[in-house]
Amino acid sequence: MMVKAGDKANKTADYECQGCENTVHLNKGDTITACPCGCKEFDEVKQSASSQSSQSQHRK
Repeated sequence: MMVKAGDKANKTADYECQGCENTVHLNKGDTITACPCGCKEFDEVKQSASSQSSQSQHRK
């Protein structure tokens, strides 16, 4: 899901700059700011199935 600078993050996740691929972590409700490279558009980083299952195991 793409988000833009000025929007609020709708969930806690990592987001990758569409310009330079820099990754930032945002918490739900954080205001998204432009990347230092000047880009204002970000894509949510999708977690792999193995990352999700290992996180689930850590929560037990």
